[in-house]
Amino acid sequence: MKFGVATGLIRLDPRTKLLLLTLGSISVFVMPDPRLEYVLVGATAVLGVMLGTGRFMLRSIIWYGVVIGASFLGITYASGEIQIVIVASVLFLRKLFPTVM
Repeated sequence: MKFGVATGLIRLDPRTKLLLLTLGSISVFVMPDPRLEYVLVGATAVLGVMLGTGRFMLRSIIWYGVVIGASFLGITYASGEIQIVIVASVLFLRKLFPTVM
């Protein structure tokens, strides 16, 4: 791939990408319901595929699934202080991860 050549279905201005990144990050951070958070992450992945970053989006979705799985395991099987540490750490990663996408 050559630098500056668009490979996706759409090509956005860098300022538009920065605005979408900011709005998406703030939205995920203040999202009260995890299901709505998953929808927003899915919409981000679809936009990424349309921009031509399909392989990166696939890897990101897989890692996001690992984080969600770790959260579920921490809530289900851990107890006491370990559960608090695991759930708090994973919650932070879950809120921060869509910013990287």
